[in-house]
Amino acid sequence: MRLRVPAAFFAAALAASAIPAVVHSQPRGIERGADFPPGDYSVWLVVEHSLKNQAADVQLAKAPRSPETVALLLDAYRPSDALAVLRRIVERQPERMALYTAAMHVALNIPEPRGADPTERILRAVALVRELQSGAYPDCEWVQQAPQRVIGFFASEPQYAKENVPRVVAVFREFLLKDFDVPAVNPLASGVGYLITSKLPAIFAAGGGEPVAQIDRFLIDLETASPDPAAVRYVRGLWYRQLVDGVKDVGMIEEWRRKSDTTLLDLARAGSGLYNRKALASLAAIEFKEKNCGVAVERYQEYLSRFPRSEWAWVAGLRTGQCEQFLGNWAEARLAYESVTQAPDALPPALVFGHTFAGRASEALGDFERARTAYERAERAWDQRFAAPYFGSYQFYTRLDEEPCNGCDPRSKPDVSKEWLRRRLVQLKRSFRLPGGSLLERGRFLVTEGAWRKAIAPLGEFIQLYPDSPSAADARELRTRAKLEIALLQAGPDAGPEDRRAALAALELLTAEPYGFNVFAAKVARATLHSIVGSASGAAELMADALAQWHEHGAVLFRGRSATALQQDVMDIRDAVFHPNADWPRNQFSRLSSSNSPPPFFIATPDVHVNLHDDSEVRVEAASRLSARPGALLRTRGAARIRTGYRGSTQLLTKVDGTWKVTGSSGHWIE
Repeated sequence: MRLRVPAAFFAAALAASAIPAVVHSQPRGIERGADFPPGDYSVWLVVEHSLKNQAADVQLAKAPRSPETVALLLDAYRPSDALAVLRRIVERQPERMALYTAAMHVALNIPEPRGADPTERILRAVALVRELQSGAYPDCEWVQQAPQRVIGFFASEPQYAKENVPRVVAVFREFLLKDFDVPAVNPLASGVGYLITSKLPAIFAAGGGEPVAQIDRFLIDLETASPDPAAVRYVRGLWYRQLVDGVKDVGMIEEWRRKSDTTLLDLARAGSGLYNRKALASLAAIEFKEKNCGVAVERYQEYLSRFPRSEWAWVAGLRTGQCEQFLGNWAEARLAYESVTQAPDALPPALVFGHTFAGRASEALGDFERARTAYERAERAWDQRFAAPYFGSYQFYTRLDEEPCNGCDPRSKPDVSKEWLRRRLVQLKRSFRLPGGSLLERGRFLVTEGAWRKAIAPLGEFIQLYPDSPSAADARELRTRAKLEIALLQAGPDAGPEDRRAALAALELLTAEPYGFNVFAAKVARATLHSIVGSASGAAELMADALAQWHEHGAVLFRGRSATALQQDVMDIRDAVFHPNADWPRNQFSRLSSSNSPPPFFIATPDVHVNLHDDSEVRVEAASRLSARPGALLRTRGAARIRTGYRGSTQLLTKVDGTWKVTGSSGHWIE
């Protein structure tokens, strides 16, 4: 069978079909990051991003006409190089590619009507794939990937005839035995996992059987016959765990959990191959996600003792520390974090996280000198190429879990940034020079971690013993913050009348503290609580007074400050954005709207993080003009981001003749 397809068509088809098939930076069989379990795979993807350029260069030299090379170059944001490779493929190997593309289109893009029986189309795709693998073509990407055209077969709400079910099941079994390739990112949501969880149930149901029981038997049979039984058993163990989410009977939930744990643990202890390692890692990650930290620590420690050189080992070490921290075992947590930093080939993110979290643990243990040393090492280990992960992508939460905060988890803020490290080091160094500095820093740490009630005592003691200290005002502000948070917890959604009255009294007392953001927030909270308990007119007056006072505070604070050229540019941009009748491109600023009159109040940040053209980031104060505008309320934390320089995105603002104007071409944008 030979197909003739226009070059432009199959070039586009190759770009579409080759890219998704290549998720990682190495050829199949030696993929880096394969040890990462599904729950932590996003960690690898972020680390990998910084390594893709190097991998693309290696692949380009090794295989200048490979679809994988195209994918790697596009992943590395090198479209010109990718197009050059694609052109070579189109010119020199069109025939093989056309047959592969035809199989892809039969499998995915030529569906029968919804609800029809797709058996005949499946068999046509099978015929094309068998020809590709007949030996008539040299081994190449399209031949290797051909079974995925059957495994990834798509049909919309198929209705299989009962007599066709054995034929379809036999076809899938044939190709799963040839190519049981388990996706790394989400094993049950794509590839063979998606076939098992989303396609086989309808097929077995059409045959009149009970789908779950028949899939179980199908997988066990497949495992027995497969050349890679560990891969099949790994997916089977994950599938058992997924079944837990679909049942309500407690007995069935426990049964599927038990089968999952037994299957994965038996696999984990049956060898040291990829799926043995992934089984143990997945068990640990599952227990971690479900906050079964005692069991998770056992799994992580077993993994680290057996596979200390695994690419995932540093993540397992950090997760061990998190679990120990969650259990209140701060000394054990610090030991786990520090062990991550001692690996001879530790990646920069491992060093930054390990040292930072070890510093946090030292603060929890009251050892602030050791904490400072850890933060200094974290700062030295910082590598800008790996910067993105430090801002939350890894989900390495480190906050305490002492109290709820109106439904949020107080551990859910990673707080790992170069700016944070510098600021904390400055605070610690300053406090070391003060009498009672350890009391102040103990209180600051507890406030940062959301342990509001525990923070009151050390901060109160510092204020009492050192009322004339240069840091006394800082201590009072921290104590006011802790008291405010306690009052807010007391006035939470489930609070009764007595709790609300107590919260109102506490909030009123806070208004006598030295004025700052926390006093302002206490006034806003007090007005809100009055409106809840039924005093609408009094609430409106309190709120208006609170907002007006905060506006005046900001206007006085920032009035008359000098500005650099960069600050002037940022303020010009802000003027364009905050103009109440600006002619914004609606597709770019859909969240903003204008009216004939400005709102009585608007909220902005005094500091703005600015990403320059070279990806460096600076923090710019841009509040002097904005603070003077009627109704301006300047936040004291958080910052909008303004990115400058061409980044392949849509430009929203351009400087024309010295004035920033909203446009729709390419260059700058605001987050």
